[in-house]
This record gives sequence, C-alpha cells and structure tokens, in this order.
Amino acid sequence: MAAVTFSGSKPEVQRIRRRAAAAGVPLAPCAISTSRAAARLFVQGPEGHVFRFLAEKKRARSRCDPTATGRCKVTHVVLNAQDREACTRFAVDVLGFKLSDRTGS
Repeated sequence: MAAVTFSGSKPEVQRIRRRAAAAGVPLAPCAISTSRAAARLFVQGPEGHVFRFLAEKKRARSRCDPTATGRCKVTHVVLNAQDREACTRFAVDVLGFKLSDRTGS
C-alpha cells in the first residue's frame, strides 16, 4: 500500500484517530508495522490517498544534514485531487493540517 508517512507524538496520532472516527473516515488496514511504533494509524482520504501516522517509542535518528538544527520538517507536499475542496476539508478538519497555499485554479 502506498502512503504518505508522518511522524508525531502519541497524543497527536490519537487526536487524528479520534477526529477520523468522529468524521466516519475509513481507517485503512495497517499492513506495515514497525517494532519502534508506539502508535500507528492509516487514514484514507476522500479520493483514496492513504496517510500513515507513526508515534515512535524511541525517536529515530535524524536523516537531516548533521550541521542543521537536527529537526526535519515537511515544508511542501502536493497531492493531486479532483475535488480539491473535499480534500482540503479532510486535511484540515480530520488530519489537523494547515493550508498554506494552492496551485492551479
């Protein structure tokens, strides 16, 4: 299963799980497992995009430039969608994301 993967704290993953359940959003089977994950969740978006959220028991070593601050942040993600309003509402209301900009019309 192809998925976009995010990492957060266990409470953050649990909040997403609660919002998804309250919204009646389908939870995808968790076929990928890791012994390091304290919590994991697969959430399926309105157009079939799958988002995987992991809360690790032990923080993974950073794969960032060692001279950097030690933190990596996603600064930009593009997912193509036919119904961008529905996908935006899902990302904001269920996943807790913030809309920073849009492409196209």
